[in-house]
Amino acid sequence: MIHGEKEVAVKIRQSEKYRALIETREDGKEVTYYPRRFAIHWNCTKLEVRQSFEYRTETDIDPPRMFTYVTGIAYLTSDRSISVIGEPKNETVSVALSFRPDDSPDLLKGDDSEREPGLILSSPYGRAHMGFSRADWEIRSTDKWWLECSLHSTVLRHLIDAIRTGTLEQVSLSVRLNNLFTDQPPYVPFSRDEYLFLRPNTGDNTISMPEMTHGWLEGIDIRMRSLDLSPPQEPNPEPDQTQEQPEVLVSGPTPLVQASQLMAAQIDALRKTMKWVGGLIVVVLLLLLFK
Repeated sequence: MIHGEKEVAVKIRQSEKYRALIETREDGKEVTYYPRRFAIHWNCTKLEVRQSFEYRTETDIDPPRMFTYVTGIAYLTSDRSISVIGEPKNETVSVALSFRPDDSPDLLKGDDSEREPGLILSSPYGRAHMGFSRADWEIRSTDKWWLECSLHSTVLRHLIDAIRTGTLEQVSLSVRLNNLFTDQPPYVPFSRDEYLFLRPNTGDNTISMPEMTHGWLEGIDIRMRSLDLSPPQEPNPEPDQTQEQPEVLVSGPTPLVQASQLMAAQIDALRKTMKWVGGLIVVVLLLLLFK
């Protein structure tokens, strides 16, 4: 929220049917939002390897330790946009992305509330959280949409190595989140082109701090650059200018061919001469006949 701006509360109530949320707008119109039951798909760009210090409390006496993680940007590929219920102008198609290591034994454990009834959930690869952080003038932060994925360090190591060696080509994610809503009811055929929404704060229904979503990283596709294993073509060697080049003989017509061509030309010339001489003889005989 902007410093000094009054918090905005949304008129919203819970519906027993489909566990939907019903928003009553200022003009009296009601809009229903339904829980999103399908995974969201993302493409990742601008991935970078970073290092930071682990969180320490005042009672920690051990030396500070660092951990390696990955940041980037994730773009929606399965839906239109994400926004907050009651704040339609605050929408986005991209979020700040981070992959963080988590080697705790409870990483892939979850309670029943994190699994939607009736859904077949594939075995997850890690945890996922998504939310929206409002700008804070005291710490000079700006509005930020974010998605944080927690992976075991052995899995994250492959991604880090691919980024560092420059062999990474593309990373795609499939994330299933709870407490995320859509404008499409569950009985409508599955669509990959929906508007997604975060719920306002459950305490007072204000949009200053919308509820965070949490769930599972159900799929991660790490594509490496292709490698051409065909042998390289050897370049043609350039001739050495210092060495004497062999003389190239230009082949011409043989003597027999030349003689035949000369005889044919002479016979053609003789034929033309005989035509003129024969014509003159005929003219002379006619003159003598009529004289």
